[in-house]
Amino acid sequence: MKIKNIILLVLIISASIIYAQQQTSMSLDMHGGYIMVHRYNMRHLIQSHIWGGELSIGKTNFNDVFYNHLYNFPEKGVSLYFSNLGNPAQLGNVFAVIPYMNLPVNKLRNLQIKAGVGTGYFHITFNQTENNLNNVISSNFTVCINAQVQKKWKLSDKLELYNKIGMTHFSNAAFKMPNLGINLVTTSLGLRFTTTPSPIFERKSKTEFERNKNYYFEAGIASGIKEVGGPGGLKYAIVNANLAYIYPLSFKSELLLWTDFFHDRSLEIRLANDDWRRATTADFIQTGLMGGYRLRYNKLSFMIAMGAYTYSKYRGLGNLYHRVGIRYQFSNKLSLNTTLKSHFAIADFAEWGIVYRIK
Repeated sequence: MKIKNIILLVLIISASIIYAQQQTSMSLDMHGGYIMVHRYNMRHLIQSHIWGGELSIGKTNFNDVFYNHLYNFPEKGVSLYFSNLGNPAQLGNVFAVIPYMNLPVNKLRNLQIKAGVGTGYFHITFNQTENNLNNVISSNFTVCINAQVQKKWKLSDKLELYNKIGMTHFSNAAFKMPNLGINLVTTSLGLRFTTTPSPIFERKSKTEFERNKNYYFEAGIASGIKEVGGPGGLKYAIVNANLAYIYPLSFKSELLLWTDFFHDRSLEIRLANDDWRRATTADFIQTGLMGGYRLRYNKLSFMIAMGAYTYSKYRGLGNLYHRVGIRYQFSNKLSLNTTLKSHFAIADFAEWGIVYRIK
């Protein structure tokens, strides 16, 4: 009996330790702010300030996993987001589901960066006959990108007050026109409740882990679809091939330099509008050179980059282009990739592809 009691006691203690290393949280905040006017021809839609709320359910693991130590035990979860848009007739309201990661940036873990990518839903969109002044959103479902800086104050062991400022972007990546997109700039005040107090868990030193500083190369191919020619215009497929040089900066960040090769049939319409001539095969080709930064969390990584065209017959959107993207590595050699290509605030198209690590 004594042995059974000892085993039972050990199991209870072990379960308590495991539970203590995992903290579940619920956060609720209200926000206010405005729609950023990033294009002059959307000013007619701005009628008043916006307000809304966000409910977040998250989990923090205080354990020995390398990336949890590296990022000071981040919180991962899902947010339910709502906001009115200050114009009930032409814009209505927006709802979103946003998986997120909350990254502490100081030792006290009370200053954090919250970032997520999800799906937005607009119940009022562009309509040629009933709502033709809405030139920012034409599809009910859009991509939603959210970034916030958050400061917390502890009220008790399980309750915190927090304030945050941030931006939330909605766009369908030019899959359907018109699509100027919407950027919400907000400030929020909320409460965060946790199931257990935050345990005292000492982070391991980076020197305890081996780091591979060797550069390597990646080759990728991707494709996307965009609509050109205004509402109801033609949809075109774009193909991109690229070769990238990757230089690790640290355990969690890398510098990128790569070349792009685009085949974009939609340029036929844009070139015809510019100089009234029939496009040739060479007109559909664009090449570019990009530099970027990638942040890694285990098999998931986030990328932001800026580039310039080295060859392009079409110059209507300028010589510079940009990318933001997410990648998931599912083997040592292969990764899945999705990115948004844009020209500053103008979305060009979203692309999905596969990447192969050469070295």
